[in-house]
Amino acid sequence: MPALQRQTADLKNRGLRYSLNEKAIRSCYNPPVANRWRCTITDSDPAATQRSAARTAGIAVLLLLLAGVFAQIFVFMRLPAEEATNTAHNILTHETLFRCGIASALVSAIFGLVEIWALYLLFKPFHEGLALLSLVFHFAGSVLFMATMHDNFLALHLLRADGSRSPFAVSQFQTIAQLLLTHDDGLRTSLIFSSCGGAIFAWLFFQSRYIPRLISGYGIFANAFVLVSCLSLCIAPGTSTIFFPWFPAASFLYMLSLALWLTVKGAAVYSRSVEVIA
Repeated sequence: MPALQRQTADLKNRGLRYSLNEKAIRSCYNPPVANRWRCTITDSDPAATQRSAARTAGIAVLLLLLAGVFAQIFVFMRLPAEEATNTAHNILTHETLFRCGIASALVSAIFGLVEIWALYLLFKPFHEGLALLSLVFHFAGSVLFMATMHDNFLALHLLRADGSRSPFAVSQFQTIAQLLLTHDDGLRTSLIFSSCGGAIFAWLFFQSRYIPRLISGYGIFANAFVLVSCLSLCIAPGTSTIFFPWFPAASFLYMLSLALWLTVKGAAVYSRSVEVIA
């Protein structure tokens, strides 16, 4: 390394712009051109890939929000009722809508996986370890979320059962289906993991300055608020009136801001280069 340090100091004295990338320094120090000290070498920094990944993540988040809002607001908050009999009537009457809600939720999970993979590619050159850790947290949350959506299919099969070939009565099937449809615990569990991953990505945004620190700083707060809220609801379910609907609104506002910025403006990632003129 002493030789590389001497070469770096030499480039600092001779060059207009320099990079500490080892491959670029060695290539410029021994250029394959006639003039030893006149060369322009583009660093191996994958800035173009990072910018493309950032826009992909922004578009994925926008589509995730659209699909998720439709599933949550127009289906899962509309059809289930307090009484199991009313829930069964609403779902069986609007079975197509209920199935569309499940499909939309699964589509949102798919876009979520696209988002976290794109963000991993964005932050891999910056801090691969934290980017990979966030990817693992998000993936665990996605798996739990998709398992929760599977419970909705199971509830639908129970509601369609007539009880003629089972020792259970129709009312019992409806009660079991009602329990499966109240999947707040499953969603909260998935949010615990997803908020940990989201907080790490927000911290990486804050440190890298790829987006304005106002957005990334709010993202750290929003994900931490979601994490604390979900853990509190697991310990003390009676505190739901304190945290709901504030933590979903905080998370939605951050995701929407992030998606719009990455889609429209992109990430502030620039190529590094070495230019030596002497």
